[in-house]
Amino acid sequence: MRSRVRGGALTVLAGCLALAGCGRGQDDELTPSPTRTVTVTPSPTLQPPDRVPTGGATGFDDQVVWAQGNTLHVGGQALDLSPVAVEDVVATPTGAYVLARGELWSVDLQRAEGAGLPRVERVGLSRDGRSLLVDLAGDTRRRAYDVGTGRLVGGRAPAALTAAERRTGPGEYAVTAAADGSPEVTSATGEPVDVAGLPDRFEPRTWPTASTVAGLATSAAGESSVVSCSLAGRARCRTLGTVDGSEEVVFAVAALPDRGPSRG
Repeated sequence: MRSRVRGGALTVLAGCLALAGCGRGQDDELTPSPTRTVTVTPSPTLQPPDRVPTGGATGFDDQVVWAQGNTLHVGGQALDLSPVAVEDVVATPTGAYVLARGELWSVDLQRAEGAGLPRVERVGLSRDGRSLLVDLAGDTRRRAYDVGTGRLVGGRAPAALTAAERRTGPGEYAVTAAADGSPEVTSATGEPVDVAGLPDRFEPRTWPTASTVAGLATSAAGESSVVSCSLAGRARCRTLGTVDGSEEVVFAVAALPDRGPSRG
């Protein structure tokens, strides 16, 4: 069942719990914004299906998608997925797949729907970004589902996009550590890029676009925040949200844009 947007608010089922709100800010100033709540609809399917649901939104694959606890952040929107606690996320052009306690959910801006896959251990994305990859407990076969149609792909599953590739990015820019541990940004030709607001301690995690990198920043006091840096043109970083509590921050596995010039 899909909840409908009316007057800018979401109509939800009674079983969903709403958070008080999540913050998003420009640069280092966070401005409170309301949390959107989605309908959570489980699926009782026990056998792996031939098709999984797909989202109905757009723009998930060019936004910074990250999660902490029950909250999924998509660009400037915060979605309450209670009671689902996010362990891993795969972003697609029309939504996201969320792994929580062995169950896979298809999520867009209005609802979270059970995908009907039992005992899911790992999820990922193929290198070409076309297939959702799923590993089930006790099953040696890796399943691949087309992210556009949701249909099971026949034959051997394609190679997965690795965590190292996601951190390195498509090659148009690179973020490396200087001798003192501070981050350095260079172009594909090795020229240094001056980035306004680049944190002194920054760990790249994902590249939503060929010129946008997102990751975790840590202050001298040990406080963490999620930061996105636009490296093209007037390069600058902005804070998307603070990290609350000890729950792990999970960045979405998303398809890398077309790779730029080789760095050798």
